[in-house]
Amino acid sequence: MDVEIRSKYKRFKQEEEILKQKVLTALKYFPELQEQGFITVHILELGNRDKGMAYRNTTDIGLTFGSSMHTIGHELMHLVQHTNQYNLPYSEFACDVWTVARTDVFNNVCPYVKGSEQTFKINPIKHRQFMIKAVKYYKKLGKYKWANKLKKELTQFIEVNKIPDVVTDYHINQQNKPSEVSGNSSHD
Repeated sequence: MDVEIRSKYKRFKQEEEILKQKVLTALKYFPELQEQGFITVHILELGNRDKGMAYRNTTDIGLTFGSSMHTIGHELMHLVQHTNQYNLPYSEFACDVWTVARTDVFNNVCPYVKGSEQTFKINPIKHRQFMIKAVKYYKKLGKYKWANKLKKELTQFIEVNKIPDVVTDYHINQQNKPSEVSGNSSHD
């Protein structure tokens, strides 16, 4: 499998090579794309933003130099979705879920999955486990019920495992402290 980088930014060869290596690493987890022979990566913009896109009916994706492994995996997953060979649901939500479920390398906050950020902050391992379960739910429950079940489970998990807001807790504790008035006076 080969990766071709297309960029209008000619002086960023080192960044291109780093991105190419990240894409090659990600491709190890996409055996269904191996038969394509190559992936073309278009550099979307200069900067370090984590951004990406996949082009329909091609083996082309768009990334920035700052694209995370999750974003790279997400865009490769779109290429798999586009083939329609694997009966995957086609949505950004599903793409995020399937990406994280595929391998721990892509486990990160899923921007299209409500509750993902809080769940990931609480427990990254549990976050990925939820995504793996969701893929199984899709196979068992069908097209729509799987997503609702995942959303419900994430919401319940967040409610039970909320991370306390340190600033709020500090202010509440300060308000509830007994005043430090001493009955002893040094002016007697």
